Amino acid sequence: MGRARAALAAVDPDGLAGPLASAVAEARAELDRRAPTLERAADAAELLPAFLGAEGPRRYLLVAQNLSDPRGSGGHVGSHAVLTAEGGRLELGPMAATVELGRGPAVEAPPDVAQRYRRFGSLEWLMAATYPPDFRTAGRLLVDLWAARGEEPVDGVISVDAVWMAYLLEAIGPVETPAWPEPLTPANVVEVLARGTFETGDADASNALQATLAEALWRAALERTPELRAFGEALGRATAERHLQVYSAHPEEEAVLEELGVAGAVPETDHPLQVVWDGASDNRAGYFAEREVAYRAVLSPDGWAEVELAATLRNGAPSSGPPSILLGAPGPRFGWFAAYVNVHLPPGARVLDLRGGSLALEEREDGRPVAMGLVEAGPGGSQTFRVRYRAQAVEELPDGSRRFVLDVLPQPALRPDLVSVEVELPAGADVLAASPEVRVEAGVMTWEGNPTTPRHLWVRYR
Repeated sequence: MGRARAALAAVDPDGLAGPLASAVAEARAELDRRAPTLERAADAAELLPAFLGAEGPRRYLLVAQNLSDPRGSGGHVGSHAVLTAEGGRLELGPMAATVELGRGPAVEAPPDVAQRYRRFGSLEWLMAATYPPDFRTAGRLLVDLWAARGEEPVDGVISVDAVWMAYLLEAIGPVETPAWPEPLTPANVVEVLARGTFETGDADASNALQATLAEALWRAALERTPELRAFGEALGRATAERHLQVYSAHPEEEAVLEELGVAGAVPETDHPLQVVWDGASDNRAGYFAEREVAYRAVLSPDGWAEVELAATLRNGAPSSGPPSILLGAPGPRFGWFAAYVNVHLPPGARVLDLRGGSLALEEREDGRPVAMGLVEAGPGGSQTFRVRYRAQAVEELPDGSRRFVLDVLPQPALRPDLVSVEVELPAGADVLAASPEVRVEAGVMTWEGNPTTPRHLWVRYR
C-alpha cells in the first residue's frame, strides 16, 4: 500500500491524456479510501498473536454489562468468567454472578476517579467498576480489583452487553439452551437479557439465569464458525458503539487497541456534549427508561457560548404487576427509576446554574468540570435536570473566519438518547460552511438524532 501510494504520488497527471489522468486520480482516491482499513488490519495482525497466547498463556476477565442498570461505560457488571488463550486456542471458564464476589480490598485510582466513584463502591466492588465513562479507566479498575481479591492476575478485560450479543447472533445464528424456553435470536436476545431475566422476585435465580444464558451464548460464539461478512459487520458496529470494549494490562497492546477503536475510549474534545447516566435504583426499571438531551447555545461576538442543557428522564414502566427484580415490590415505589445525570463540560467552563432533580453538584473528572444531578420518575412520569454554563466555544481560523464545534459523545445504551441541538450564531453572522448533517437557517444551527457513535457538528461563519 505504501509503495503504491508513493508511486502514484510521483505521477504528474497534468502531463497525461484525459483518461489516464482520470485513472490516476481514481487510483489515488481508492488507495486513500482503503488506507485506514488496511492500517487497522496491520495493527490487528501485529496485536493478535500475543493477545491470543502465541507467546505464552493469556488470561482475560470476560464481563457482561447489563444495560437495564446503566453505568458510564455501559451497565452494571452482572456476570463474569475467565477466558484463557494459549497458542490461538480459547477456553472459557464458568460464568458466575459478579455480585457473589462481594466486597474486596480497595484499589488505587487517579484522584478524580477516586473522588467521584468511591461513593458508588467502584474501588472495592467488581460489579461497580464501570461507573467511569472511559473504559480504559474501568478496565484498569477491573484488572486491579480482580487481583486485589487474591485471584490469579489477568492480562486484560473483554466487556460485552446484550446489544453486542444481538449483533453477534446475526453472524453465528440462534442459540438454544435448556435455561430458556425459546432460541436466543438477534430479535429477542436484548429483551431476554435486559428484561426477561429480571421478571422474577428471586435474586439468586435471576443471577444464575443471567450467567447461564451468557455462558451458552459465549460457548456458541467460540465453538461455531461465523459467516465472515456478518461477523466483520458485527465487530465493526459493536466496537464503534462501544458494546464491545477491550482493555489490555500491557501498555503497548492497549495503545494498539486504542488505534483499532476497540478500547472504549471517550474522545477528548474541547467542546463536548456528553451526558452520562448512572442507574440509582434497586430494580431494573431502567429497561423502560427513555432519555432526552436538549442543548441550546447562544454565541456571542467574542467567541463565548452561554449554554442551557436539559437532561430529561421519562419512565415508560408499567404501573402494576407482580413483584420482581425488574419493577420492585408493589407499593408507592413500584416501577420507579432513578439515575444520576453527569454532564461533562468543556475545560474552563463556568457553571451558572443547576436545577431540577433532588441533587445538584459540581465536581471534576480528568481535570474538567462535571455537573451532576439525580432525577427519578414513577411509571408514566418524567423529571429534568438543567445545567446552565458559559464556555469559550469558538475558534478563530487563519482566514479570519470563525468556527463553532460540538462533539456529541453518547454512552453505550439499550436505547440511545434523543439529542437535540440548537445554536444561535452572533447577529449578522455570514455562514460559510457547516457539517453535512446540520441545518443552518436564519442564523441558527440545528441538529437532532439518536446517536450511537460520536457526532462531530460544526459551523463556520464570518
